[in-house]
Amino acid sequence: MFLLNDSVVVTASLLFIPITILVAAIVPGNVILPFGDLPTIGFFIAMAVAVHGGNLFRTIISGSVIMAFTFWISNLMIGLHTQMAQGVGQVAEGISQVASLDQGGSPLTFILAQIGNTTNASALAIVAVIYALCVIYTAIWSRKQYKEWEEELAQG
Repeated sequence: MFLLNDSVVVTASLLFIPITILVAAIVPGNVILPFGDLPTIGFFIAMAVAVHGGNLFRTIISGSVIMAFTFWISNLMIGLHTQMAQGVGQVAEGISQVASLDQGGSPLTFILAQIGNTTNASALAIVAVIYALCVIYTAIWSRKQYKEWEEELAQG
């Protein structure tokens, strides 16, 4: 919640509203219009700003890639997402599909859903490998950052 008060997060969030719509138009096979998810863009982007140390350009580049990946996963999850919404009676008359970027586009949600319902094993493998590589990279990067911070504190 603290990151949402940062000026770079606010700027990136505002820039990502049209960028997200553009990414939705560019991703091959995308059938999702992200209008309901646009207010949550700040939550998608806040961590990227922190990871890139407030560098807006890097945030836009990595955020665009992440949004494209999110759209791809969300499109893969439309069937299960719609089934879940129908199961709890939340699909209005005339609505044929339900999707979202926040949970429907989450790699971890996709991995867990596909383990229990292997409808797309190749996509599961791709998402799991990319997710694992990102987790490994983050662990290595954070250890490096932690060691640098310890050295700075020791030097005083």
